[in-house]
Amino acid sequence: MSRCRGKLMKEDREMVVVNEKAALSVDQACTYLSTSRPTLYRLMDGGEIPSFHIGRRRLVLREHLDRYIRERLAAAGAAQGQPDA
Repeated sequence: MSRCRGKLMKEDREMVVVNEKAALSVDQACTYLSTSRPTLYRLMDGGEIPSFHIGRRRLVLREHLDRYIRERLAAAGAAQGQPDA
């Protein structure tokens, strides 16, 4: 077996078992959005991307990041006069 970007893959079979995390750390969320830590903290502190704490760790749900991306794409499409997808 080999690990590839959080996915556990068995090379002798076509089946791929995905082990995706539902909650990401700040660093992981920055990588996921391709943005900087200060930008992500500004978005979280401003309420655009919800986050929560477990102990001292601040986490973000992947679904909230996906929703933020969809909203940004829709806003960009609307600004260019394109209908919502």
